Amino acid sequence: MSGSLPGGDAGGSRQCAGSAEPSGQLADYSMAFALLGDLASARTEDLVIERIVGMFTTICAPARSTYLQIVESVPGRVVMAPPGEASNADAGRLAGVSGAWALTPSGRGFTLRIADSAGTLGILELEDVAVPASLTHYVNLALGLVHVCGLAIRNARTYERLGQTLADLQKALAEVKTLRGILPICASCKRIRDDAGAWSQVEVYVSEHTNAEFSHGICPECIRTLYGDLMAGP
Repeated sequence: MSGSLPGGDAGGSRQCAGSAEPSGQLADYSMAFALLGDLASARTEDLVIERIVGMFTTICAPARSTYLQIVESVPGRVVMAPPGEASNADAGRLAGVSGAWALTPSGRGFTLRIADSAGTLGILELEDVAVPASLTHYVNLALGLVHVCGLAIRNARTYERLGQTLADLQKALAEVKTLRGILPICASCKRIRDDAGAWSQVEVYVSEHTNAEFSHGICPECIRTLYGDLMAGP
């Protein structure tokens, strides 16, 4: 459900005045900035998600953290801390989050939508935070970090996509058929011996080891050799 925190607006359209002690707020922000360094260095989305969940779990100390991956508006895998099995109802509820944040049904936690200009990337739910009186502060802190989280996820997806493209190119190059070195060819029938010791006709061997294809014809010299008598006439 959407909700309002003390001093703030429902749905998270604006940040709210914090209720935690100033010294505690400063410690949380210092911890968050330290953890962001690890987040920025992650090169896979799985690792980014793991570190996002770990960062907010460390700061907010919820009883349970749940992350729903969103890829092109389609719900993906669910990550939980501590590890557990999410129900379809939980995944459906998280997938329905549309605002920047919302209170959980219990009112002792909140959900956070991680997004960029292209759309939603994931939904994080922190349930039953350790200090409910600091919930406003936690939401404000989360809203300050969510943009960096979105950038980290998008960068990881881009990095993985580029890596896959490079792997595909390397595979394609490896499959390019070329002929190199010395080919053992019969001096009489002109068949070629392969690495297994089998003899193949030239066109068969070349077709199997290159991208070339053959069309058959007869050269003028062979025409004279084979059909010279016919060409000479009566």
